This record gives sequence, structure tokens and C-alpha cells, in this order.
Amino acid sequence: MVLVAFSIFIARYDQFRLTEIRVSGHQTVAPAPIEKIAAADLAGSYFLIFPRNNRWLYPKKKIEFDLKSSFDHLAGVSFAIKKKTLFIRVSERQP
Repeated sequence: MVLVAFSIFIARYDQFRLTEIRVSGHQTVAPAPIEKIAAADLAGSYFLIFPRNNRWLYPKKKIEFDLKSSFDHLAGVSFAIKKKTLFIRVSERQP
């Protein structure tokens, strides 16, 4: 019981939550739509307990899938986290 309570506390602790999204590597796509998709995927929680914007629990695969589905010309998506910021680096296919 104590372990569960501690896990919930750590998952909800403000220092481990992603509060900012930054996009780089974009050439033809504006960063705003990419940030919007990522923010939507980070909203909410798992099982109404664990926030999706936790730095260890964020849905990396879902964000990548949603971005590639929305922008066909994206070749790759990579992620990095520094403090409370999620950095998304996209690479576009060359014509």
C-alpha cells in the first residue's frame, strides 16, 4: 500500500511533469500543429491516476504515430527531455 501511494506521489510530483514542448528540425511544417498534437497526447492520465505528461510515462509511441499520420512527409521523430521540457525533433523526407 505504501509503495502504491509513493508511486502515485512521484508520478504526480510537479518536477517530473512535462510542461513545455519545443519542436526543431521542421522545414515545411510549422511547429504549432506539431506542438498541438503532442500536447493533446500528453493531456489526461492513465487509469485516472498517473498523468500522461510525466517524464517517464509520456506516450512516446503514440505521439510519434500521430505525428507521422498527420504529416505524411515526416521521415522520423525523436524525443529528448531536459528538465520540464519535451524536445521533439522531426526530420522530413527529401523530394
